[in-house]
Amino acid sequence: MAIEVKGTGSVARRDLTGLRRLHEEAPLRRRILVCREPAARIVDGILVLPVREFLARLWSGELLE
Repeated sequence: MAIEVKGTGSVARRDLTGLRRLHEEAPLRRRILVCREPAARIVDGILVLPVREFLARLWSGELLE
């Protein structure tokens, strides 16, 4: 699993470059970008999560399954 945190409220495709390249080098089961966007979405197989939702999923154990 790889997790990246960005301060942006609007994730652009270029913001996902690091997670994409990391996945090319060593395939990962899960890639997550944590940011200030208002709603969760998936872009290029990367889960984009608002920070509060990320924390809720983390604390519930959902992200570790």
